[in-house]
Amino acid sequence: MLGDIEQSLIKRVLDEYYGGDESKVPTIDYLAAEPAAVDAAALAAENHIAHSVEELDDGGKKHVYSINGVLPPTGDWLAALAGPKLDWLQAFLSNVSIQAGPTSVPNPVKRVLAPRHGQRVELSLNKDGQPLKLDVFGGL
Repeated sequence: MLGDIEQSLIKRVLDEYYGGDESKVPTIDYLAAEPAAVDAAALAAENHIAHSVEELDDGGKKHVYSINGVLPPTGDWLAALAGPKLDWLQAFLSNVSIQAGPTSVPNPVKRVLAPRHGQRVELSLNKDGQPLKLDVFGGL
């Protein structure tokens, strides 16, 4: 009985807001408030962080950051790396806590990926701008 009610509600919302077309329903990787926009280029320039972009074979891009200047605030740095979209990288870098088995623990990523002198960060994006991987090297 409840399954029929649920399906009926889904159909009504789909028809009313998306003209019955499931392909028009937006998708995101997780639910959260829209992230604040951070200008990664300005942050890099202000803190003398070297930034280069390499083209990948599949049409994507690899952003390479080398931190040798002033260390940016950790929150701003991680927000710049995470980007403006609600995806796995945004969740990984910004969530306050993570699930470790049956318990929720403080997210250690902010401490582990905090900017450090001599650090190199490589952020690979696919051709649609979606993050593929984040590699972090070095740092004192």
